[in-house]
Amino acid sequence: SQRLSVSGLSEGLYTVSLTISKTIDGQLLSSSTSQVFSVSELGVEDDDSDGIINAFDSSDGSMGAEERLTTTITADIPYDVQLQYGVGVRAGLIARMGNNQVSTITSEQLTNYINQDFPIASGDTSENTNIAATPNMFDIDVVNIPGAGDLVNVVIPLNKPQTASAAVLLFDHISLSWFYMDTSSTDSVSSAMGTPGTCPTPGDESYTAGFVEGAYCLQLNITDGGPNDRDTSMNGSIPLLVGIGSSNYLPEASEPIESEDISNIINAGDPGTQTDDDNIEIEHSASEDDGGGGGSINPFTLLIMMFMSLCLYRHKNT
Repeated sequence: SQRLSVSGLSEGLYTVSLTISKTIDGQLLSSSTSQVFSVSELGVEDDDSDGIINAFDSSDGSMGAEERLTTTITADIPYDVQLQYGVGVRAGLIARMGNNQVSTITSEQLTNYINQDFPIASGDTSENTNIAATPNMFDIDVVNIPGAGDLVNVVIPLNKPQTASAAVLLFDHISLSWFYMDTSSTDSVSSAMGTPGTCPTPGDESYTAGFVEGAYCLQLNITDGGPNDRDTSMNGSIPLLVGIGSSNYLPEASEPIESEDISNIINAGDPGTQTDDDNIEIEHSASEDDGGGGGSINPFTLLIMMFMSLCLYRHKNT
């Protein structure tokens, strides 16, 4: 193995990138990876390179716990993302950029990223005393998948339980938009009741297909290079920014976007988290004119979309 040592860095955000190329039978193959790290007064010691410095890391990957990653800072029950043995997990891009020291991100940070407003808001590294009020939004990278194209199990302990209309939304870092997780082929979603912060291990028989109202544990089965792997390659890694939203609520891609929009996306379907004006529900109904499928959007939403389109047009022509 090879080790890179860097010293004398001032406080700030840095990125290290690595590309490995090899020619086989005249065909050039390459794989790239990058890690974002920050230098702060807390120090930079991150022995297992999972994006969480030692001072906050409850799972030491260098000692065999690389398949676990903390999702919240708490002095009580540890909340950990879990993967099957032999697969690694680390904090995702936005979580690292915010120096969050956990694998969850805030609506404000995602808004900053979408609008390219850098540096993004810094994470809160104080103890989380109100986990139930924390959005179900998790930013992780699945790494070191043993075989290219393998299926991996990702177990997420939810900050608040599933609702009757729960849906898994994944974020595409290229198009800067959410999409529903595709479960039409190899990938799937399953749930277990669990308790706050405590979930059965990946692959446990207690997980049942789909969503369970009131469940605290979500298991995602995702294929490297499959329909939900937005790096589009069978390269042993899967970037996952996961939000738990509503099955009858899919936001329109628009720019610029406000942090309130992100909150509405993730909180859609949660009792008491939306007002009538916030709702952007898409109703699927048959058209009386042509008999085909169609959708309708409430007038307030149409007004918002027109306003954002105008902003985008003005932005492109300045």
